[in-house]
Amino acid sequence: MPRPSPWTEYLDGRFDAQNPRRTLLRLLYDQRRHLGAATVYYVIKQAPGWALPLATGTIIDALTPPRAPTAGRTVLITLGIFVAVLLQNIVFHGLFVKHMSRALRQLTFLLRSSLVERVQQLSFSFLDEAQSGVLQSKLFRDVDNIEGLCRQLYHNGLNAVLVIVAAVVSSLGVQPLMTLYFAITVPVGIGLLQIFHHQFQKHFAAHRAETEQMNARVGEMLGMLALTRAHGLEQEETRQVRSHLHRLRKSGLRLDIVTELFAASSYVCFNLLMLLCLGFAAWLVLTDRLTVGQAVMFHAYFGMLVGAVGQILGVF
Repeated sequence: MPRPSPWTEYLDGRFDAQNPRRTLLRLLYDQRRHLGAATVYYVIKQAPGWALPLATGTIIDALTPPRAPTAGRTVLITLGIFVAVLLQNIVFHGLFVKHMSRALRQLTFLLRSSLVERVQQLSFSFLDEAQSGVLQSKLFRDVDNIEGLCRQLYHNGLNAVLVIVAAVVSSLGVQPLMTLYFAITVPVGIGLLQIFHHQFQKHFAAHRAETEQMNARVGEMLGMLALTRAHGLEQEETRQVRSHLHRLRKSGLRLDIVTELFAASSYVCFNLLMLLCLGFAAWLVLTDRLTVGQAVMFHAYFGMLVGAVGQILGVF
């Protein structure tokens, strides 16, 4: 019995039809060296994002009456530090992209190479029944979707972790009540968004299935065009394709409506939570538990946190 090729072993050793997340983790684990380096560079390059609220709060507190004699120097030092933090983004962003691209390009190369070899091993009976458009979709669009998913998860997921760490560390060091507020309101916001997102996922899956069927049907129509004309079946073929187009239109309309409702619901939930955070921070300022600059800082961190969580939900 011939030994399986490395490409076949690569796919068989990582693919788990019952657990797609495990499959993705196995694929990413092979690229751990580049992904590890990309993670370090990403944390450094994102420093301006979580440092800006801190710098803003420091400057506002320095300028809020009664001003200290060193207020001007504090502002200049804060601005100078932030400019240095901002400039390093150019260098470390380039290093991040270099390692991230190497990892994902190698991942897609290995996936496509394995899938091409697997297609060559398929039986003739399967190839006769399978739709060529579906196979092409697996080789190209689905692999591209995996790459896009990895990029989004990496950017949004790591950014959310950094924001959470910055917000928690800052709040614990300044006002633990803000940590408690974050711990209560963020899960509530996630739960509300998840309710609407579930309906979006269901309609998106239905529309994608219709799109794949339509692509496969059009591919078949083009491949059988000469035979269809030879038998005078142009009208029947057109009727069948138009039927698929009608189903695609209906699923697209449903998806558009649900998408806009999800976007509106996310917008309302996000701004309500931001308003509550602003009110809570204002109450802490009125009771002399926070300074004005600290209130601005926590409000900015909360907005970044909720926005990052919303982006992660949007990926799934």
